[in-house]
Amino acid sequence: MWSLVKFPLFARKIGADVVHVQYSLSPLVGKKGVTTVHDVSFFIGPQWFSTKDRLLLQRSVPAAIRRAARVFAVSQTACSEIEQFVPEAKGKTVVTFNALGDNIQVMDEAKALEVVARIGVEPPFVF
Repeated sequence: MWSLVKFPLFARKIGADVVHVQYSLSPLVGKKGVTTVHDVSFFIGPQWFSTKDRLLLQRSVPAAIRRAARVFAVSQTACSEIEQFVPEAKGKTVVTFNALGDNIQVMDEAKALEVVARIGVEPPFVF
């Protein structure tokens, strides 16, 4: 109930520009939704899941992918498998690795607020 109704309505109320979730994406999010899909193991190894969980995932994740403006996959393998099992993901799926690269450095708060202001994001925001 929270992720399908309360969270998207709250995001709409505060005027969120983007709503990022994992796997499921409520229809209430509209065109502002992006989702991270770590894998589609429920298609690859359906025997690993209870019937209830498998059926839920095999229906809800493809629906979320179709609704999403962008789909993030955590590896090239995951991207290929997502696009294989959910063809609508082609062209809107990008690989975004879980780990930070060596180019990511800790930044003090004042500098971070400077950068955020420079790109036009104003508080309150959540990252």
